[in-house]
Amino acid sequence: MRPWNHARWLAAGLDLYLNARIKADRDAFQQAIGAIQVLDALGRLYVRRDG
Repeated sequence: MRPWNHARWLAAGLDLYLNARIKADRDAFQQAIGAIQVLDALGRLYVRRDG
């Protein structure tokens, strides 16, 4: 299993934040950041990195 592209997800989250115009967009940003944090935690626990 390959790890997910962390920088790409963070860039997408930042783009969402910078373009947020209404509360629903800001809420979506918060959910995206939460999902990124979950993926980080799962990656630390379950993804083996050799080398």
